[in-house]
Amino acid sequence: QRLEAEIVRDRILATSGELNHQMHGPPVSVRADDVGQIVVAAGVAGKRRSVYVQVRRTMPVSMLRQFDMPDIKVNCEKRATSTVAPQSLTLMNSSFILEQAEAFARRLQREAGSEFEAQVRWAWQFAFARQPTEQELARGLTFLAGQVAYLEARDASAATGGQEAKKPSGLPAPLQALTSLCQVLMGSSEFLY
Repeated sequence: QRLEAEIVRDRILATSGELNHQMHGPPVSVRADDVGQIVVAAGVAGKRRSVYVQVRRTMPVSMLRQFDMPDIKVNCEKRATSTVAPQSLTLMNSSFILEQAEAFARRLQREAGSEFEAQVRWAWQFAFARQPTEQELARGLTFLAGQVAYLEARDASAATGGQEAKKPSGLPAPLQALTSLCQVLMGSSEFLY
């Protein structure tokens, strides 16, 4: 059974280490971002549990709406549960997910150190509450090594003015590779179900 929309958001924040545990008080405001998506306000207050997020009929939070939050325009006796492409696209492109994946990667570097094997083991522990299988560990290590090699080659090409070089993200290659792995884990079925 897939987690409810609010729990998905809360789980992402908890996994990244960004969840604000403050209880009670006024609701967290929502606003439109630069592309017109309705998002939770920025800052520490915006990382409170979803139960504290302001609910406005005219401004449903885009991420929560994608994951079947109740329709507040009418009485909602039972939540619908769907599995649709926009959910995956949200997990790939949402600025919230990208920020939380980077926060998760930074948490892993802080708590697991700089060794990829320890980072992969801790990533599985934080995301799934279990250790990775040997196959998952091997795949995670292969992914990180391949991503770092690709990113370093891309950055070197950009530094020398290569025509097909993309603009570097500003993150060191190991952190950027780990961020990509964290985003994959948070978008996986095991994380959402």
